Amino acid sequence: MRVSIIFCFFLSFIFFSCQSDYTPKPKAYFKINFPQKKYIIFDNEKIDFSFKYPVYSEIDINSNNKFIDVHFPEFHGTLHLTYVNLKGNLSSHIEQSRSLAYKHNNQADAISEQVFISSIDNDVYIKTTTDRIQLIFL
Repeated sequence: MRVSIIFCFFLSFIFFSCQSDYTPKPKAYFKINFPQKKYIIFDNEKIDFSFKYPVYSEIDINSNNKFIDVHFPEFHGTLHLTYVNLKGNLSSHIEQSRSLAYKHNNQADAISEQVFISSIDNDVYIKTTTDRIQLIFL
């Protein structure tokens, strides 16, 4: 009995005596220094729309002109854009995007859907899920 008490005391002494005071680091975000804001207008005769993109990025157009990649080589990032002409069938495109998002739902924990309608410009309808942002121009 006495040996087991000494053994427990010795064992607890070893586990609890070797700790140093730990101070957790505060949460922080990466600091990204963006270059000066300067934009170029992207206007291609094969594509039905135009937009402004930063001068420090590069544009890559897929062969079927539906997929546009905006590469940011300095930040090792890519913005993938998809263009689909609605031609009056907005509801079928919304349902297609919903079915694609929910096809992944069996692997994901949850998909929370949020709707945002721009108060500045009523022609833009934004629908977001946890892994996708969809812009719909009305």
